[in-house]
Amino acid sequence: MLLLVSSAFLRAETMDEAEKKLMEAHAKLQSYTARLKHVENVPLTGTDFMASDVDGTIEWKRKGDAILYRLELNGTSTQKFGDNEQKAQQTSTLVSNGKMFYTFAEQMGQKRFIKQKSDSSINGDIRSVLDTVREENDFRLAADEKVDGADCYVIEVTPKIPPSDDNPVHKTLIYFRKDNGLNVRVLSRNKAGKDVFDNTLLDLKTNVPIDASRFVLHPPPGVEITDLTGIDDSPKPPNPDAQTPQRPSNP
Repeated sequence: MLLLVSSAFLRAETMDEAEKKLMEAHAKLQSYTARLKHVENVPLTGTDFMASDVDGTIEWKRKGDAILYRLELNGTSTQKFGDNEQKAQQTSTLVSNGKMFYTFAEQMGQKRFIKQKSDSSINGDIRSVLDTVREENDFRLAADEKVDGADCYVIEVTPKIPPSDDNPVHKTLIYFRKDNGLNVRVLSRNKAGKDVFDNTLLDLKTNVPIDASRFVLHPPPGVEITDLTGIDDSPKPPNPDAQTPQRPSNP
């Protein structure tokens, strides 16, 4: 009898059970602020590589059925091909009012302001995140881990069709905090097990007041609006963790 009781407590949760708990926790989340850290290091052939190191801040707020969102990024990207190595500083601000996504980006002296339809992946809940890659990938509940000191479920994502050896992503781990259901880390590895993409939310503060003015973004004087609303019915916000078909992104 003791063994039976012990085995019941030790029984691993299923994906469905974890998803249900995370959805219930996320439904109670009203707002949050966080720091975003994105590191990318993709080895190519020989000594060639692509890398980026980006810091940012996120503000997120639920307003009825709508999600309001603001992401500010500042970082450096590096590309090396042969003897040619280029570095570029990039800054961007992304704002969603629940219906539309507005982006102002500046890189190498070029300024762009883009208008797109909003994207559900900014919700940050397990369903909206995994739905972006559900069709082409298999999911498995891995061992629990901590992110920034908080307990997390970890979902292991692997492509149904094995990628080529030189594909930068062979496995992705997606971390969801148990206490609020929020996607707080996306970590991707190549075939050799090397970390190539790492997006992490740090210093998370939940259910905090955020002024509505933070979710408004206008183009600077002299910068024209590029309207993509009629081109792509399901655009993705141009964040530094822009995904490959095998790699989901967090907000």
